[in-house]
Amino acid sequence: MARHVDVVLEDILDAIALIEEAAASHDRASFSKALFVQRGVERSLEIISEAVRHLPDDLLALRADVGLGRYQSDRQSDSA
Repeated sequence: MARHVDVVLEDILDAIALIEEAAASHDRASFSKALFVQRGVERSLEIISEAVRHLPDDLLALRADVGLGRYQSDRQSDSA
């Protein structure tokens, strides 16, 4: 069953907020030592990646300059 676009976008925004929070509380040196924080950021990026795959093609096409169109071909190969 397809997910509602507003739910997908909310997932993306939540993950971005977590990444921003982690980035704001660490400089490069402390981030490189904070393995738990690194894994949290990594997981948030995975969530964003997966959520983008659930966005409709026409929405992705609105911002072709961002480079999200490559997920269109990923979805086509996943369904094959």
